[in-house]
Amino acid sequence: MTDKPEYGSLHDGWIAEAFRCPLRLPYAHQDAHGSDVSDFEPKRIQRAFLSETFLRSQGVTPQLDSITPQQIHQGTLGGWMQQSIQSPLGYTRLPLLFRLQDEPWVIAQFQGRLWPMDQPVLRQAHLLKQKMKQYVVSLAYRVTCFQRAYPGVPVRAEFIFPSSGYFAKSDGLFDQVISSLGEAQGVGNMEKETDPMAFQEAFVRVSVDSAINELQTSGRWFGHYLSSLGYRSDTWGQWLQELEEEIMSLRTGLSNEEPYPFLPGRHCAQCRYRDMGPKKGCWADHQEASDSISDSLSRMHIFELPGHGNETLVQDGVLFVDQLESDPAADLPSAFTIPWRREEQIRQQTQHPKAIQEALLHQTLEQLQKLPRPFHFLDFEAVGFPIPQREGDRIYDPVLFQYSCHTWDGDASTDSMSLSHTGWLDEEGVTDPEAVLVDHLVSNPALQKGTIIHFSPFEPQHLRKIAKRWRKEGPPKGFEQANDSLQAWMAKKGGRNFVDCLTLVRDGYHHARMHGKLGLKPLIGSLLTSKEATEPITRLSAEQMGFPGEWLLEGGYEKSPVSDGETAMHTYLMIRMAQKSGLKEVSRASLTHPTESHAELIQQMKQYCALDTFAMYLAFHHWLRVGEITVY
Repeated sequence: MTDKPEYGSLHDGWIAEAFRCPLRLPYAHQDAHGSDVSDFEPKRIQRAFLSETFLRSQGVTPQLDSITPQQIHQGTLGGWMQQSIQSPLGYTRLPLLFRLQDEPWVIAQFQGRLWPMDQPVLRQAHLLKQKMKQYVVSLAYRVTCFQRAYPGVPVRAEFIFPSSGYFAKSDGLFDQVISSLGEAQGVGNMEKETDPMAFQEAFVRVSVDSAINELQTSGRWFGHYLSSLGYRSDTWGQWLQELEEEIMSLRTGLSNEEPYPFLPGRHCAQCRYRDMGPKKGCWADHQEASDSISDSLSRMHIFELPGHGNETLVQDGVLFVDQLESDPAADLPSAFTIPWRREEQIRQQTQHPKAIQEALLHQTLEQLQKLPRPFHFLDFEAVGFPIPQREGDRIYDPVLFQYSCHTWDGDASTDSMSLSHTGWLDEEGVTDPEAVLVDHLVSNPALQKGTIIHFSPFEPQHLRKIAKRWRKEGPPKGFEQANDSLQAWMAKKGGRNFVDCLTLVRDGYHHARMHGKLGLKPLIGSLLTSKEATEPITRLSAEQMGFPGEWLLEGGYEKSPVSDGETAMHTYLMIRMAQKSGLKEVSRASLTHPTESHAELIQQMKQYCALDTFAMYLAFHHWLRVGEITVY
């Protein structure tokens, strides 16, 4: 969050922090003055692309210059993105400000995909869902700033949703759109002219006026929500005034005579200000409210505990898992259920003598031993194009652009190092990356026998979806042989054997260092704490693993700019957009990383994907090597 004192007391960052919890404000103020905020935000690139495409679909040329007060008062037709507004209330940056023929000014924000909702009443009800309320509040603040800066100027508020009812009518549509943006700025080479007006049906404009009007007038849900957080206000206007006074007291160093009450809850679980080091942070500052707060850094918050009943526990004053009484440890179940994992986390946090550090159930080990060899550990990365790339696709339909596969013969003896790695990443922006990926995958002779191991149902489900589409519509031109191989892979009889590693972990494996979580990152994090489990890393080459061993052992993967599937997708989109348009930025959103070149980002994407499949190999190798285990 960046402080803007020259524009007044409030700004968008303050509103976002304050809506979550008033106790965040002092720490957000410290962040604003004590840290630099990176300009690199991959999500912003996609929003900028959608904003510019939307404006062009309305027949408006996006303006890169700042809008002037004269233009606003005169009602100049046009569209502006990321425009600053100063008002007596404070500062705001409008994501999208436009005026079309016969319409007032519109302040808009892009939201996620909206499934077809034919009746406006359904759309309005959608705005009042809990997850949407924070966006309504954010937009309401922007509208209020505009009204204070330009009193009497009519303005409307809208959410713009990419429509799930829109289907691409030709291939290569996304590439054509991004190329047209470069062409409009005299950069790049347009392979095929695209009429931006053709995308009008790709966007749904939903009015937020009634939701904001309710918020600014009666706002019954808003008043109740403010009260639950400890605010003294119960209306929109009072709340904004209260925030102004609180922020001014923070800037002047004068403490508020009425400090906010300490009301811990679900919002505390993932709050970055809860623990900021020994005796630092929101909870440490309020330790007088509860003796249990002191020294909370390493303790598990109650809302990090899996299962139900946590809200009731907090109401009874239970903030940490170690405040609960653990049940006596029972015999191992036939499968690790959520209730069992919940009780086990309580035993871990209360240091019960029968708390289990690691366990692999006999049934799971038997299942592993019966699987046909070799094992192929497979992981896909998919992108949701903001404008469909292929004919017949919807906006954000997943399209594969990368895979990683580790193959292992299943011999867990210390002398066997038969691991090999292969993969593919669309580095050149091919028209249909999914078809090329499938061809590369199913034509690999090394992958034709054995068992394919994946993590979550996505991989086999998506391959079945591709096979069904190619069977119905025919494969893309030039991929007939790949289609034959894919149909053989996915045949109900005689097809490939797929096994979900997530199911094996969920039902049959427990490690205390996973803290009840079941993802690949917690899994590999727990394995890295075991010298026995990590022993293969020291003897495998970078080529076999897909990355240098020290990158994993020294925690380099945790600092990578590509650290999860979402950043991988947005990084791929960013590089593709730069390739197709020849631009360095789209609507002030940079298409470059502040420290990493595109070539370096591509390497990080390869290593990230390889890490996911290597984690499954490491788990299988460890399980088959140690056998059925129960370590207390």
